[in-house]
Amino acid sequence: MAKNLDNQHPALDIQGPKYLIWNDLYQGGDNMEARGKAKKYLPRHPYETTKQYDIRLQRATYRNHAAPIVQVFSSSVTEGTIDRTIPTQIETLIDDVDRSNTPADQYFNDVATKAAARGIQFVVVDSPQGEAQNLAEAQAQGIRPYFVQVEPWHVLDWHVEDGRLEWVKLYEYVETSADPFEGHQFQEQYRIWYRDRWELWVQEDNGNGGTDIRQIDEGNNPTGRVPLVPFYFERSQLMVGTSALDDVSSLCKRVFMRDSELDKNLFDSAVEIACFYGFEEDELDQFIRASTNGLRSSSADSKVEYAAPTGRVWDALTKAINEDEERIREIALRMVRPDSKQVESAESKREDRKQLNSQLERFARNCEAGEEQCWKLAAAWMGVRDAEVEVVYDKDFNETKISDQLMRAFVDIRRNRDLSRETFLRMLHQWGWLPEDFDVDAEIERLESENRTVGRLGGSLLTTREAGTGEPS
Repeated sequence: MAKNLDNQHPALDIQGPKYLIWNDLYQGGDNMEARGKAKKYLPRHPYETTKQYDIRLQRATYRNHAAPIVQVFSSSVTEGTIDRTIPTQIETLIDDVDRSNTPADQYFNDVATKAAARGIQFVVVDSPQGEAQNLAEAQAQGIRPYFVQVEPWHVLDWHVEDGRLEWVKLYEYVETSADPFEGHQFQEQYRIWYRDRWELWVQEDNGNGGTDIRQIDEGNNPTGRVPLVPFYFERSQLMVGTSALDDVSSLCKRVFMRDSELDKNLFDSAVEIACFYGFEEDELDQFIRASTNGLRSSSADSKVEYAAPTGRVWDALTKAINEDEERIREIALRMVRPDSKQVESAESKREDRKQLNSQLERFARNCEAGEEQCWKLAAAWMGVRDAEVEVVYDKDFNETKISDQLMRAFVDIRRNRDLSRETFLRMLHQWGWLPEDFDVDAEIERLESENRTVGRLGGSLLTTREAGTGEPS
């Protein structure tokens, strides 16, 4: 049987595509709007021409509702004081955990954010090879453990026995050479970590339509464990996590699709369609629409009319988008504070706090457990076996503060005009920031009336000044 390195764990076959979608929704920007990505999330309609579809892909604009949800969850877990008790042999690592001068707080904050967005993030604890006999020699030779983040879709395969990892296979894309005249060369590599060693393999074209694998390097692993640590948002099973975006991801994608459809409808309808009646074909051939062009016909029955859309489709799409956005924010707030109304019984508040703490505490404890394993592995690389390590995150969460943070994040979306005034008012009312008897529809009508009044006044002022009659009376 031919060997290959591309095979994946069955769990990654199922969860891997979700990791990528959750990451795209969180990152936004080119992850959603670049043509290749937009094509993934904006399917082509059955009767849409290639040219029209290309225009729609080019105009794609993604409104990122996912990032505020992830940021609020991750910051709630990492913004407090993190107490660390680690061996003296690795204390110096706290100020630089990755050999890039990244302090521990900043590093693990980034890990937690990615775990919340993707569902899981991995960290490898590695160390350069060396022949140091003691700590002083290791420090002199620059031999020290360091942490490396690994994307979940690059953890290709693994084997668990008796609840512990026996081996894991990682994908790496490595720069093998760089020259100012010849450019950069890269290579796909596969690193397999065992409990006592590691191996580095490459997969190459054999010239016969197939591939051969070749080992290019190997080394010792003195830790006695596979040095890969998972950080979960929600643990589905060992080595598999679920994102904070799991409940809203389908809505975020649908808002993106409907936004695209609405934008294309408006784009296609920006110019009214001219309808010609009673003209000969040669008469129409001479007509080019321009600001000074005209059209004449010998037929007494000839006429030209302009057809404009009624706007019913736009209204329907806009309403559907607003409803989806309301649901996204409703779900997000429910994750933070299940009952958001201000009038609550004491028992209800206690229950809400218990549910909030349950979810956030699980995330915090997952981060604590992951970070502890990283420090224990770092100590093991330095010859300290079974090191005493304790990491404690602040778990005294305030649901009101956290929901306010989420609210402010969506206020920023409204300020950037990525959210309609109507949706924003309904969201405020639904979340309990407006009085119970507040009438959203009546308020919207009052706002529209004020806008019409201001518009008439603005027009009168402009006309008076243009006419040169001085200040308006």
